Amino acid sequence: MKTISTLAIAGGLWLSLAVAAATPVRYDGHTIVRTHLSTAEQVETMRHISPDVWSESVGLGVVDFRIPPAAWDTLVLSGIPFEILIDDVQPRIDAEQTRLAAGGAAGGAADGGDWYADFKDRDAIITRFATIAATYPELVEITTLGESIEGRPILGYRISAAPAGSPGVLFNSCQHAREWVSPMVTTFIAEELTSGYGDDPAITTLMDTVEFYIIPIVNPDGYEFSWTDDRLWRKNRRPNGDGTVGVDTNRNWDFGWGGGGSSGDTSDPTYRGTAPFSEPETRAMRDFYQSHPDIVASIDFHSYSQLVLFPWAFQEGGPGDDGQHDAIGGSMSSDIAAVHGMSYVAGPVFETLYQASGGSIDWTWGDQGVISYTIELRDTGAFGFLLPPEQIRPTAEENFPAILTLAGAVAQGAVFSFPAGLPTLVEAGVASSVSVDVQAITSGPLDPASARMFVSVDGDAFIETEMVRAGGSSFTGTLPALDCGQRVEFYFQIDSLKGVTYANPTDAPTTVYAADAVEFTLVYDDDFELDLGWAVENVDLSDGAWEIGVPAGDGDRGDPVADFDGSGACALTGNQAGNSDVDGGPTRLVSAAIDVSGLPDPQLGYARWFTNDDQDEDRLTVELSDDDGASWTEVESVGGGTGWTQVTFAVADFVTPTSTVRVRFSATDNPNNSVTEAAIDAVRFFAAECDEVPGDVDGDGDADFSDLLILISSWGKCPPDVACPADLNGDGTVDFIDLLEVLSSWTG
Repeated sequence: MKTISTLAIAGGLWLSLAVAAATPVRYDGHTIVRTHLSTAEQVETMRHISPDVWSESVGLGVVDFRIPPAAWDTLVLSGIPFEILIDDVQPRIDAEQTRLAAGGAAGGAADGGDWYADFKDRDAIITRFATIAATYPELVEITTLGESIEGRPILGYRISAAPAGSPGVLFNSCQHAREWVSPMVTTFIAEELTSGYGDDPAITTLMDTVEFYIIPIVNPDGYEFSWTDDRLWRKNRRPNGDGTVGVDTNRNWDFGWGGGGSSGDTSDPTYRGTAPFSEPETRAMRDFYQSHPDIVASIDFHSYSQLVLFPWAFQEGGPGDDGQHDAIGGSMSSDIAAVHGMSYVAGPVFETLYQASGGSIDWTWGDQGVISYTIELRDTGAFGFLLPPEQIRPTAEENFPAILTLAGAVAQGAVFSFPAGLPTLVEAGVASSVSVDVQAITSGPLDPASARMFVSVDGDAFIETEMVRAGGSSFTGTLPALDCGQRVEFYFQIDSLKGVTYANPTDAPTTVYAADAVEFTLVYDDDFELDLGWAVENVDLSDGAWEIGVPAGDGDRGDPVADFDGSGACALTGNQAGNSDVDGGPTRLVSAAIDVSGLPDPQLGYARWFTNDDQDEDRLTVELSDDDGASWTEVESVGGGTGWTQVTFAVADFVTPTSTVRVRFSATDNPNNSVTEAAIDAVRFFAAECDEVPGDVDGDGDADFSDLLILISSWGKCPPDVACPADLNGDGTVDFIDLLEVLSSWTG
């Protein structure tokens, strides 16, 4: 293990370079607003009105700005739509500083316990990592990537039990100084990986196969300055020679450098520097990547907005990778939501936010081929960079499963995803198709001809079946037609061109997928080719009401470009190209009355699509009524997600199955401050069961020789207090009456 002593450097030498301002910068009366920019002229107007963008970049759409008191009247007179997020920034800064002065910043915790109870300064973070390294010396290696403008070391940590040269994942934070929650998250990741090794099987497996690299403070000068002089400082501390200070390090990377979403104005918060990699901080990161070709995936943590972003940022469009960024990003978004219910929208930077040239993830992907993400942490604007301390730990907790997913993809080598989900029930007597998408991560190119599925029916040996390529990285497999009551188990494999086999589940056939064959009794099946009596109710809605039709949008605002079930049509909000999303609301889509009273255990199934860019504020809510719409019971309420999702619920879990059941789908963008799109398809009410065969002794759905053998071997009086399945008429004796029952029900 290589350990470089950095505490003396961090705690002593650089202090001579950090001279705190006599009076820290104050922002009395400064207001944070959320604007809605629809023209390039409005964008330029806001650049002149505000000295500081709080969003990641400036472009058309929703952008947050800090407005000084002297600029307030100019903003109002501009006519640009806006709403106030924070009325006055300074009281929040004052409250934070008072709280930190009481004991949280220097390494302890204000409550005497949890280190994550409040934000920590640079010394405290370095000390925490040193403690982790001392506690787990066999797992942690400390290194120095380089030095900042003011001579502070940029520290990195290798955390792994894997051999050198194993596939690597890099997590960095604090490119932007004021984003204090980001190094708290990367510190938490380091602690969870080390403390979980040997105790948590999933973490142990990943630590044995993947090298984790963590750079918690990329911009040490700026971070220090944000603690001593200016809480809202963003850039590094480069003297620009004209009285201004600072380069935005996340506009200084050499891929798309100099383009839109960055500035050549030295006073601008997105000033890109004099040249690509002009800054020692970005050069240190560049050199580290280039000297570690084993790094195959990365996350650059920022705040705020709750987003999972991937290339491209400098230009429109996705990364051209055949879908692996999208697939893993969607999985990470789902992982985050599963912890505390917070929604992080996934998508390319340019399309999800705005153009931002010269960013880190465009270079790491475009130049190094590293699968790259930016995660924008909490919140969505109510607090911005001044996040309440009670949200630190939850923010870290919800992101930890996401980093495990990314590391798992690296360890697995190839990622399997299932666009339409995996069946748990299949219709008896009908072959069923399964759609699979397979993305190469560390495997190298995959051999599409090798894609295959293994199938076992009722515990028989697995049989290999070829999968059909459906284009690109997509394949279709077929499950055989089954008798009602039979179970099929299945798993997938594909080979790389190097001859390495990848499976899903990864430990198959120890772990497999399974589906049961049932007979569906449908009382309602709507693919939206026809209008089956849906009603639309709009409450305080200005745009984006529910419509039924073929999707007309191109997906650039989060709307679906195709329906779910292949009929062509679905129900959508504001089904027009361009700016047609939900504004205000809710808009409600209400079914006609449906009779489910005669179904045993009726089920409601549907496919939903819901995207928005302010995450948890706006919801798609699904409700059921058993009294013809007089009252409603919530089934689920979801925030923004990615793609179509198919779900099924038991009606009786929510309402009484009556003859007047209705379902209602409500989408809202209230307050009207985000792009919100919803769609519904494949709505069904059904029962799933198998009709009982009277002579089926063993319960496999047939009356055949196996039942006859059980009956003969059980002939005579049933033993007391012991199950006697061959006693079909329940008289306590297995005899000719039971034999006749089997023979009369014979299915062979």
